[in-house]
Amino acid sequence: MTLKKLLLKNKKDAFLYILGIIISGSTNVLFTLALANIFNALNANSTQELIKIVIVSFIIAIIPVIAQIISRFLRIGFMTQIIKDVRLLAYNKILNLSNEKYNEQENEAYQSLLISDVNLFERNFFLSILNIGFSLLNSLISLTIVFFISYEFALIALLTMALLTIITKLFEKPVRLQKQKTIEQNAIYNESVANLVAGAPTIKHYSKESNFLNSFKNDTEKLESIKGKSFLLQRTQRGISNIVAYASSTILILLATYFLGIGKISIAELVILINVSGSLSWTLIHGFVHINNLISSVDIFNRIVASEDEIKGSVESIDSIEYSVKNLSFSYDNEVNILDDLSFNIKANEKVLIHGPSGTGKTTLLNNLSQNLRNYTGSIKLGSHELIDISQDTFLDYSSYIRQSHFMFNDTVKNNIVLNQKYDHDKYMDVLKKASIIDWLEANEEITLESNGSNISGGQKQRISFARELYSDSDIIFIDEPSASLDDANAEVIYDTIINLDKTVVCVSHRHLNYLRKHFDHVIAFNEEGAVTYEKA
Repeated sequence: MTLKKLLLKNKKDAFLYILGIIISGSTNVLFTLALANIFNALNANSTQELIKIVIVSFIIAIIPVIAQIISRFLRIGFMTQIIKDVRLLAYNKILNLSNEKYNEQENEAYQSLLISDVNLFERNFFLSILNIGFSLLNSLISLTIVFFISYEFALIALLTMALLTIITKLFEKPVRLQKQKTIEQNAIYNESVANLVAGAPTIKHYSKESNFLNSFKNDTEKLESIKGKSFLLQRTQRGISNIVAYASSTILILLATYFLGIGKISIAELVILINVSGSLSWTLIHGFVHINNLISSVDIFNRIVASEDEIKGSVESIDSIEYSVKNLSFSYDNEVNILDDLSFNIKANEKVLIHGPSGTGKTTLLNNLSQNLRNYTGSIKLGSHELIDISQDTFLDYSSYIRQSHFMFNDTVKNNIVLNQKYDHDKYMDVLKKASIIDWLEANEEITLESNGSNISGGQKQRISFARELYSDSDIIFIDEPSASLDDANAEVIYDTIINLDKTVVCVSHRHLNYLRKHFDHVIAFNEEGAVTYEKA
């Protein structure tokens, strides 16, 4: 979604926001009129007239205070809604990435996108719109007033606007570039912070504080240096603009004094001209400085919500859950092949065991078969369709993946297993038994998982994750190390469940291989040289 479409989507709130800016934009002029009206007291002919002038001036002066309160009230709804939508767009962007695309960046990069980038957009966008809108409206009113008093003043003001426009344009490109650098360094800094927090116990244990301190210090200094350069650019632009404004104000004051001396304007008009002209110069500076910030905020928005074009499958149905793999090869970053010319078949409801030493390609093969890695060469067919041609949503409807790392939501165990599916009590109790979790859960009925399951053991998390995938009742289940965190007794229950499932199972394991080899239909064995052997159990 473009920023324009997002703003049009919230037309009602946008109208109230603009109304709030209009109300705010008139405040400076009203203060000036109140001040000018006070000078009329010098010509008052009676006490009654003097009181009337004071009261009118007070009323005119108090209106801007009330106007600012109303303006804030009108603007807050639009700001809140837009930021909510931007956060949701960023959230959807991340969730719509394929697994392969998602894994191209660290988790901290996505955290930076959702937090730092959105906050930077919020600060730049709304502050810029407010200041630009206020500046333009105030300038329009001021120019109109000045024009009716003295067209010479209006011409000088217009010339000032032209010079400030040129200055703003000259600074546009470097300001945008510096904002982009700030965003990129923010992501690096957030990753550094996350690594420091996650690794703090290990860092302390091995007395490596100084090593990580230097790295953290370097990332911090780079970020602050970039932010400093960005600030310096804006201060330089403002400084040059200030010189133009000072020169313009000096000329206007001298001209106004001369006009008063020759009787062309009154004292009240002198006050209006000097105040309005001075205000005009400074509000223009303020507004023009924010033009480049506004342009930068649009860049930030596009970074937050824009999705890279991905080649996604278009096939929306699967006619068979039989795999046919031919000449499959895969490498990371075009280096040496991790998988090299593999060919095999997996029939529906067969159980396939993959084993071998660490780093030989077991999980890589699992990720190729499960669509997590798509840039392979050769062919992987599921039924009559090439796996990469099947849409991710369709494939996920047919498959489940039990990973070595098990994410837990801050919720009850039941909700962590059932998720967004319809609750079926008998089915739920059945998967608890099959996942060897029912006895533990009956003794801990009230437990609610916290901070990704930090209040339960790794084995309990693994069994909850297993139960979750069993409850989803998919036709194909991929399992990476099903017993990594389990004792032998619980592992045996999990193995028996896997063996008796009426589903296709592809399982990577390095434990209890003799038992598993006897009970699985096929075995794909990797050795340390990368060679692969296929066995029928």
